[in-house]
Amino acid sequence: MSGPDPFELLRQLVAIPSPSGTEARLAAFVLAWARSHGLDAEPVGRNVVVRAGRRGGPRLLYNSHLDTVAPVADWPHDPFTPRVDGDRLSGLGANDAKGCVAAMLCAVVALSRRPVGGEVVLALTVDEEVGGGEGLQAIVHDLEPFAAAVIGEPTGLDLCCAQKGLLILEVETSGVARHAAHAHRLPGANAVVEAAHAIARLEGLTPGPSDPLLGPTTCHVTTISGGSRRNVIPDRCVFTLDVRTVTADATEEVVAVVHRVSGGEVRVLSDRLKPVSTDPSAAIVQAALRVRPEAKVVGSATLSDAVWTRHRPTVKVGPGQSERSHTAGEYVTREELEAGVAFFRRLAAELFKAGPGGE
Repeated sequence: MSGPDPFELLRQLVAIPSPSGTEARLAAFVLAWARSHGLDAEPVGRNVVVRAGRRGGPRLLYNSHLDTVAPVADWPHDPFTPRVDGDRLSGLGANDAKGCVAAMLCAVVALSRRPVGGEVVLALTVDEEVGGGEGLQAIVHDLEPFAAAVIGEPTGLDLCCAQKGLLILEVETSGVARHAAHAHRLPGANAVVEAAHAIARLEGLTPGPSDPLLGPTTCHVTTISGGSRRNVIPDRCVFTLDVRTVTADATEEVVAVVHRVSGGEVRVLSDRLKPVSTDPSAAIVQAALRVRPEAKVVGSATLSDAVWTRHRPTVKVGPGQSERSHTAGEYVTREELEAGVAFFRRLAAELFKAGPGGE
């Protein structure tokens, strides 16, 4: 394929460690790489914004993230050293989401050389893996106005038009503190035992509505803490629930259901990450389907920076597979990368050909 090699670019990206909070060196590399290929690129906070195409016309936002999670155990090789095995490149972040970064950058280079009827703004952002922070959340309104957004995440180039939200709850159960040696003779509950009963009742609970693309609202216990000393019956135990929601106004209903089922005191720790949904008839989705007719329109249970563009038609799509993310040995293939470059390049051309509203 003509233009920069996305496989080689990905190798260079993976070779620069960038767990959340340590993206500075990678951002500097991306900025220099973009400028060396004739792109209009600038740092915006800790992020890098690249522009190509006609200013003043319709604008399409491309976004992917520079940060990675910390490496999990059992990597088959040094996670910060990219390994090439035939057409497969593995290393921390190769799949999530440096493959998307490489594909989008190479696509924007191609679009800068053969301008289309609008402007593509590529925001390569930080802090995605830790909830937004100084990344897209902080700069999205500076990138307006854009007609639609494409969030680069590994989806096998299927079109994710809906994404679950995240509601984090804390449930507290109560007991009566007393010496463990006398607990069998003195009245009162054990807060940890009460929590165990509550957790058993919550197992498998779907405390909210379902969605055709996203499926049911789900609820899972993720942490628990209780007791102060080994010989004291605990009077307090708290556990957290990870609730994946499918409607933006689900909080009140979910809290009520969890309180009723658990019997504990329920507190909302976070409900800022709302679900995302774009009508499949939207211009960006239809343009993507014309470019890639074999793509499926799907929903996603995992979060992404799509939460910050939910006020505009948004599609989450990219090379790689979501199931590889955050795993030991994550990888992307050359074929996947090259298909991603072609898709992102053709998507902008197709959308602008149809007009900013897809008319």
